[in-house]
Amino acid sequence: MNKQEKSTSLAAMRTRKVLVEAGLELFGSQGFEATSTRQIAQLARTNIASIAYHFGGKDGLREACAHYVGRTLGRVAMRRHSNGGSLETMSAEQARLIMLSLVDQMVAFTQLQHKASLIVPFILNEANRPNGTLPLLYEELFGPVLENITQVWAKATNTSPESEFVRLQLFAVIGPIIYFRIARNIVTKRMEWQSIGPDEAAKIAAVIKQNLIALLDASVKE
Repeated sequence: MNKQEKSTSLAAMRTRKVLVEAGLELFGSQGFEATSTRQIAQLARTNIASIAYHFGGKDGLREACAHYVGRTLGRVAMRRHSNGGSLETMSAEQARLIMLSLVDQMVAFTQLQHKASLIVPFILNEANRPNGTLPLLYEELFGPVLENITQVWAKATNTSPESEFVRLQLFAVIGPIIYFRIARNIVTKRMEWQSIGPDEAAKIAAVIKQNLIALLDASVKE
């Protein structure tokens, strides 16, 4: 690839990136139907034709946004400490530490990363729309992540990952992480915090982990 081709490729990647970010922001705040391609192009500071050129249209951009969400959150949620080893050789204590570490990772991401302010509203919007990208998000993100975490939980508690109750317990762990993100303004007002930085995020994670430990302890089968 010569310099001109490389420059063209980088420019295309940048255009796709800013269009996805604009799509995430507008689809998340306004909804897919209420968002026009003109609004997306204006926010991305590019021309309307670039949406059709790079994504085939607004539907294609929406799908690209869902793929981006799946990749981004998947990297955070599927990360596992090297000392955890494989599921087959993982000890209950290692699995427990992974669960606690996952809370730290997810709280840090949802509270401290700018990407979260785009991703969370997009997911909430898409999850409640009959013709949204939830099937794609579930296939690429929620399904694999929940399956992975369920297996780790089962190792930590000596329970069956196929148990309906075990699967429901995972939502009791994940739910508060999402709540602290979507209720961020309420939390800061109630706690009298000016903002949520690393120290505040650590306090949030500590509370969620305390509840997680209690839930793990109550779920262990001898």
